[in-house]
Amino acid sequence: CIEAGIAPERVVTIYSPIDVEAFKRVAPEKRKEIRERFNIPLQATVVGLAGQVTAYKGQEEFLQAALNLAPEYPEAHFLVAGSIFGEDNQAYFERCWEAVRASPQVEQFHYIGFQEDMPGLMKAIDILVISSSKEGFGRVAVEGMAAGCDVIGTNAGGIPEIICDGKNGSLVPPKDPNALRDALKLHLDNPETRAQYARNGSETAERFSIPRHVAEMQQFYKSLVLSR
Repeated sequence: CIEAGIAPERVVTIYSPIDVEAFKRVAPEKRKEIRERFNIPLQATVVGLAGQVTAYKGQEEFLQAALNLAPEYPEAHFLVAGSIFGEDNQAYFERCWEAVRASPQVEQFHYIGFQEDMPGLMKAIDILVISSSKEGFGRVAVEGMAAGCDVIGTNAGGIPEIICDGKNGSLVPPKDPNALRDALKLHLDNPETRAQYARNGSETAERFSIPRHVAEMQQFYKSLVLSR
């Protein structure tokens, strides 16, 4: 809007709301249930990516980074969730997953398709990755934070408005599997840092709660009325 010529002082940002409580109140036993469903050991460190399967979501970069790390971290499991729509996206994912099938570490990788129970899925993930090259908002990052995940995201679209690098997670350049690999290695090697990021992320998620959104919308409309 500003680039189109609208005065910056007339622009107000009110973020899309997330049902934060739905992700926070998931029963602890959900973690075990989800992992058992997909044959993931309960003691594994699960690194997950959730989103529609398409090139700009970065499944290819995620899998490249994960394949590089898997031999060094046999306790880590790498999970991809999301629907595949259309022949082009199917071909894209088949090409991405071909390297997984050829890997000696194939048992550390899981593609689980569309998942309706996102709060439950997030409970089963330790490190959530958003590897998109473009993203309008990046609500999955907030969902992960609300569920208690440690989060790594790309410096693209709205993601850096959610993740503060080195405070509540890590930011990496988009389309850079080596940078993503290095960030994942740092997180995998430092469980205490992961836990601190997760605690800070839980606080961040409250900024995007439904009550916060409603209050900001009310305040915005009130300011318009008063300005007249």
